[in-house]
Amino acid sequence: MQLVFSDEVKRAKKNGRALVALETSVLAQGLPYPRNIEAARRCETAVREAGATPASMAVIDGVLHVGLDDAQTELLATGKGLLKLGSRDLAIAVAQKRTGGTTVSATCEMAARAGIGVFATGGLGGVHRGVADDLDISHDLPAIARWPVAVVCAGAKSVLDLPKTLELLETLGVPVIGVGTNELPGFYSRETGLMLEHSVPNARAAAEIVRARWSLEQGGLVFAIPPPEKTAVARAEIEKHLRAALALGKKKGISGKAATPFLLGELVRRTKGRTLEANLALLENNALFAGQLARSFSPSPRALTARGVLDMLARQYGVSPIELHELRLQGVVLDLVPKELALKYLCLPVALHEGRLVIAFVDPGNSQAMAELRRVTGYEEIEPAVATEPDVLAALRKYYGIVPQ
Repeated sequence: MQLVFSDEVKRAKKNGRALVALETSVLAQGLPYPRNIEAARRCETAVREAGATPASMAVIDGVLHVGLDDAQTELLATGKGLLKLGSRDLAIAVAQKRTGGTTVSATCEMAARAGIGVFATGGLGGVHRGVADDLDISHDLPAIARWPVAVVCAGAKSVLDLPKTLELLETLGVPVIGVGTNELPGFYSRETGLMLEHSVPNARAAAEIVRARWSLEQGGLVFAIPPPEKTAVARAEIEKHLRAALALGKKKGISGKAATPFLLGELVRRTKGRTLEANLALLENNALFAGQLARSFSPSPRALTARGVLDMLARQYGVSPIELHELRLQGVVLDLVPKELALKYLCLPVALHEGRLVIAFVDPGNSQAMAELRRVTGYEEIEPAVATEPDVLAALRKYYGIVPQ
């Protein structure tokens, strides 16, 4: 996966500063203009106030961006025909050079690939009400289980079936940990009646759990924070308006990706804007805690998750992990792959072993790359391995003199 880092994120990575991933579906689809851009600015400011650097994720003209400038943020806030991107949609957006905001699932994946261990969002997607009829379950949940990222949220969105969402997270092996509470927050509401097994009092205690989970090479986890009391809306009121909104949505035939934005919009209308204010406040509150969590790592989550992501990808692809910076590659092997192909596929030949050419890839699942490399090198047996993108880029500079743009 090729990622383009903003100047601010590049500086943070270079200086070892804590980073917090932010999604952009809330910018592109979740909130009306100009409140959407206000939400983005408030979240970024909250992360910076905590001493961390925000890294908003998006796909723009087919390019995966980690960190956005003002013009890119404005584009996502005002653009027409923008995609709502889950993990499954990333390849399509890249291939078709489309633009869109990332949901929780896509942001988790991009954050993990970028070596960012903490992600702040508003509320999770999950199991929709009436799931027995349409099997509508968000990909957010399996993505969190898969990618080693700590997700900070105000629980799952209130329009969902919260008991089933909590049960599915348990089935997927995702810990849900309350922050200053033993009850699952209800997004707009501080209460749901659903009790949590585990809680932490602060970011430092949360960081200890995250470190332990990464050391066990497990997937993501969720920290659930009640929304600020000043703007929270009582659960009973939300349920009353939601029942009416669900009935209207069913009458209009609204389903799939359109369902959640429609229901949230109806809640804003029916509460005369109170849920919108609650949404903005909880987004900011979650971003502040995420910044504190990222700062609480020692060593930083970036250093921890880079190896964690590498090991996870190796298990996923069924190949060996290779840390290129620890190797001294030989010219006779490097000469087998032209530098144009090495750059094209972000790969490096690392060894010849019993007639097989071992090549380290950022994406060892690229069948097109394998076919072309077999043809060019003359080796039918190519053994793929996986390396991190920063490692591969550094090796391309060192051995081929390539400076990728």
